[in-house]
Amino acid sequence: MIHHMENIAKREKDGGRESDRVGVTYRLEKKKKKKKKKKKKKKKKKKKKKKKKKKKKKKKNKKKIKKKKKQ
Repeated sequence: MIHHMENIAKREKDGGRESDRVGVTYRLEKKKKKKKKKKKKKKKKKKKKKKKKKKKKKKKNKKKIKKKKKQ
């Protein structure tokens, strides 16, 4: 911010042109210094466990069995 204030002061002195260029070069220098991007850690995908289907036991028809016994 201080640098910015200095630029404004220079601009007023010179009547504009030169000092504007100073600001531009400063900005370009700033662009060159880019922060290194942090590599994102890849999240491991959790494997979904397959739910085992319960086999339904067939209900035997009890009535039929009783009839057979009677015979």
